[in-house]
Amino acid sequence: MGTYCEVRAWGEPEVVGPVLDRALDRIARLEQVMTTWSADGELARLNERLASDEKGGVYPVSSDLARALGAARSWAERSGGRFDPTVGSLSRVWSRSHGGDRPSDSQVAAAVARTGWRGFEVDPSGAWVRTTRPGLRFDLGGIGKGVALDAAAEVLAEAGIDSALFNFGGQVLATGPPPGQRGWQVEIADPRRREAVMATVFVDRGSVATSGASERFLRVGGEVRAEIFDPRTGQPRPPAGAVSVVTVSATDADALSTALYGYQGSAGPDFLPPQTQVLWLTPVDPADSPETRSLEP
Repeated sequence: MGTYCEVRAWGEPEVVGPVLDRALDRIARLEQVMTTWSADGELARLNERLASDEKGGVYPVSSDLARALGAARSWAERSGGRFDPTVGSLSRVWSRSHGGDRPSDSQVAAAVARTGWRGFEVDPSGAWVRTTRPGLRFDLGGIGKGVALDAAAEVLAEAGIDSALFNFGGQVLATGPPPGQRGWQVEIADPRRREAVMATVFVDRGSVATSGASERFLRVGGEVRAEIFDPRTGQPRPPAGAVSVVTVSATDADALSTALYGYQGSAGPDFLPPQTQVLWLTPVDPADSPETRSLEP
């Protein structure tokens, strides 16, 4: 998924070590399922089949991909389309212009026409995906890390390991606090200066996901834009600080941070899960020292 993953856990090394290996192997397998970076990934192959789909159809998929796409569609519906897993055409047309000229209005309009979460449904039993919108292209970049983290946590839970912290490219998932401590300390970076800490979150069980434009961004026509797209307009969202979400499920945290980026001040409490906290991070002046704030469990 274009980043690193590390995990820390409490327990006897000869017991914990093999379980952590299995958890990381689970993440690696899911990466092969959900990636669009590699042509032999399952989702990448599905996208190529959908590219020539002029009417829509039914496509067999693995249970892992069906589960990921099902979670993505559920969040698209719950968020009213703020999160949309069908922005693959938008990502493609804008990434081709990365570092150069902006795509034309007609190119963007054509990509928007191939975008829309209502254009697909997933078999509840996990065997197929049906599309009704021609040329649909999926991108699970806004939820994939969360799906993989939750799956890895299941591996640890099945082995009885209840104190671990995953860090998957900045998204963290705690499965239980370290012995004798209230939780894991998670530092959230300043959106403008990655080396500076803007907030500190203590998490005992749950996930912290952050979306912004400080690491993954587009530079087009001299402008910097977040690599997060508005599916209604087809435009990448302008830099707007960052948004961090703290909630129980890593899948939920990942999708929500993507959905809420660019909607500062309107967190949409109607679709936030229980026990969810949202941190709106506003960039500070580089000459200033950021104030470090602590969010209790």
